[in-house]
Amino acid sequence: MFTEERMFDLSLISWNILAPCWVNKDWYPSLYELAIDSKTRSNIILSKISSMNCDIIIIQEAQQDF
Repeated sequence: MFTEERMFDLSLISWNILAPCWVNKDWYPSLYELAIDSKTRSNIILSKISSMNCDIIIIQEAQQDF
């Protein structure tokens, strides 16, 4: 019989990064200036992800070329 308790913490974040194909000035006027430049936007996203201290990061709306 196994009686030893094992506990651990697991952190997870799910983040919708808004696919580049959905970047539209009419839909996201406050985000448009940052989002239109894909290099700047990807650097911001990568910087934010690297600063997260999570075990699992789930990214929604990611595209291979982004």
